[in-house]
Amino acid sequence: MPSSLHAADVALRAVFAGVQHVSLHTADPGRVGHGEIVGGAYRRQATIFGAPQNGAVKNTATLYFENMPESKPTHFGVWSGGGHFLWGGVLRPDGEARTLTPVHAGNTVMVRVGVIQIVME
Repeated sequence: MPSSLHAADVALRAVFAGVQHVSLHTADPGRVGHGEIVGGAYRRQATIFGAPQNGAVKNTATLYFENMPESKPTHFGVWSGGGHFLWGGVLRPDGEARTLTPVHAGNTVMVRVGVIQIVME
């Protein structure tokens, strides 16, 4: 049975309070963060999620993953400040799940505000 929107907002506020880190993945990260991109100068990017609304939170700032290795990111991960995997999902740069263009070595991947969306059902 799904939770109420209020209960979802309360839970999301508790889990996503403060600074979190976003990662990029080449496959579904599952429950532990599998498939995270490695190499180049890639590193997780710090972000703050907005206040929960209708059972969802979104990133509030544009993220820049600079000097990427050759890769094809398809998913994201969210990690606590202590390095614990919290959530993963499909990258939806235009609101729709789709295959992203491969990233060439040395390029920057920009993730716009609102692309990283966590929805609790």
